[in-house]
Amino acid sequence: MNEDRVTMQILAGPTQERGRRLLTWTNYSVEEDLFQPANRASFKLAANGAGTDLPAAEYVERVSNLTLPDAVVALELDGIRLATMIIVDQHWEEGEDGQCFINIEALDPAHLLMENDVDRGLKIDSQTTLPDLAEKMLVKYRGLGIDLEVLSDDIANRSLLSGKVIASSKTIRTSRGEAAVRSSKVNEYFIKQSLEDAQPHPGETEWDFLARHAENIGVITYFTADGNLCFTVLDYDQEELYSIRRSLTDPDRSNILMGGRRLSSTNTATEIEVLGRGSLYHSADPRSTTKKRKTKKKPPIRGYAKTDRPIIWPRKRHVIDNNPVSNDQANRVAKRLMAHKNANGEVYEYKVAGFRSKRGYVYTVNTLCHIRDERIKPVVDLTGFITRRSLNKVRSETNSATTNLTLVPKGAIVL
Repeated sequence: MNEDRVTMQILAGPTQERGRRLLTWTNYSVEEDLFQPANRASFKLAANGAGTDLPAAEYVERVSNLTLPDAVVALELDGIRLATMIIVDQHWEEGEDGQCFINIEALDPAHLLMENDVDRGLKIDSQTTLPDLAEKMLVKYRGLGIDLEVLSDDIANRSLLSGKVIASSKTIRTSRGEAAVRSSKVNEYFIKQSLEDAQPHPGETEWDFLARHAENIGVITYFTADGNLCFTVLDYDQEELYSIRRSLTDPDRSNILMGGRRLSSTNTATEIEVLGRGSLYHSADPRSTTKKRKTKKKPPIRGYAKTDRPIIWPRKRHVIDNNPVSNDQANRVAKRLMAHKNANGEVYEYKVAGFRSKRGYVYTVNTLCHIRDERIKPVVDLTGFITRRSLNKVRSETNSATTNLTLVPKGAIVL
């Protein structure tokens, strides 16, 4: 029987006490967001040794030493790996009743790439691929408790997180077994790019550099539960793993505790024009006495997208973006921005009971979920795409394991 219990295993850290497990939490929250880098987890435990056989003082000292900042930890739910993270903050607090608590905050490895600018000596040649670049950046982090492989698909990760075996037609062998790969689009990207286009911007972080080029080919970048860097696509062709429901006629069939739909016209768009580069091949100095060269202008790069929804009030946006190297790329950027902005116009946010569906699958992102909400009129009955998930539990409350889900209609987001 699943207990919905999250444990923290120490993989590496300042004290080098590997393999220790912590599980006597007062409360915790484990977040996963498909579009925001550096997933976060927070834990709180009473500094009194409750739930253990240790004296309070010894327990507090041990927990403090194990959870120092920069320790690498694995978070597991009843044996299922949820995340591989790095502790970034440990602090004490005293409640009004004098009871002390230890609070721990952890982030996934993306935060390392967000805190490091691209090496000025990074070498890129005509055969460099996007995974090649990621390998160059990750090598300095290896050997510190995380494998940090580079994967080209997240099917294996979704299988690991949800507990549902998701079939794949093509796999590659990694140190952790087989991982599905959809690699041609990712691997060939940099071969087709000029060296000028591939160069990092001054002061650009490693994360922003990789994410920028990944977006140009319609893939997203994030870290998997095993702590590997993954380039992947949004998968709308998979089966629905979950079903959430609020029934007015048969409440026993409901698993929605609270939440609903948000419709908004704020920060949406009806038209988007992307204005790209339009440079000169040669530029002569007008003061020069040497023979002037003829200048030849490149045709300006532009992209355009228009919403297919009924327009009441026009909302036209002009976006300057020097990353696209062709009108086709600029059009894809415009289409992606249009879909991303308008996806915020219809969002579903729910709190559901437990961490798993009735079929036993743990909720995770980049998956499909059937929504039926009879409280909303007209009744909502559609397939949603999970973009964010948070597992939460308060030990003092009975049946307190809950999951917060953020969903958009299937197909609403385009990369």
